[in-house]
Amino acid sequence: MFYWISVQRMEDEASLWRAAHELLTLLEGTGRKKILIQIASEIDVVLDHTPYDLSTADRQAEMIVALREKHPGFLFSTSGGAQTETGRSMPSPALVEADYYVLIHGNGLRPAGAEAAIKAIRAMPAWQANPKPIVINEDSPAVPNLEAVWRNGASWGHYDQGFEGQADDPWLLDQPRPRWNTGPFEELNGFQTPPVNWTINSGFKKAFSSRVAETAGYLGETMQT
Repeated sequence: MFYWISVQRMEDEASLWRAAHELLTLLEGTGRKKILIQIASEIDVVLDHTPYDLSTADRQAEMIVALREKHPGFLFSTSGGAQTETGRSMPSPALVEADYYVLIHGNGLRPAGAEAAIKAIRAMPAWQANPKPIVINEDSPAVPNLEAVWRNGASWGHYDQGFEGQADDPWLLDQPRPRWNTGPFEELNGFQTPPVNWTINSGFKKAFSSRVAETAGYLGETMQT
């Protein structure tokens, strides 16, 4: 629902609560079921750039509890980073308890860091009292991170902007040419930056697609292109 840029445009904390309730009411009206709600993307970044403490881990837990009471049909979580060495943006015990699924980001992490984050969450009494899925829905285009995450029983999010130096991604095994949304279209790479060329046309795309196919027990002709 929220990222730091959108939160900067909000008038006060009350407007954040109002926006959340109005959006969830709108979604309820669609009749759709099993909708996963991410209240905020990277609460640590939101906290850095906005004046509201609603983006602290404990206050996000408070928000989840309040929203699920009024909108019980949704599955709530919120995301932060996963810096176990500094503790920055790791979920608090209250947030792990409130989450329906624990949501973290792996940007900037090597495999050991991603594995450490998953193990740290699993070691928390709040998680052990009520185990729930751990999901990294944004990481990098790096297959080594994928390996570390799924082998530790968590889900992993392929995050490929398609241009060199994306965010703080340390993986430059296949350096794509710098781009934002310029063409020609057949040379565009990445998946997150529109317009998107959905063909498997870069080293990152090929490595990810092939590894997923291999893990699933399938390597067809389409994966060889």
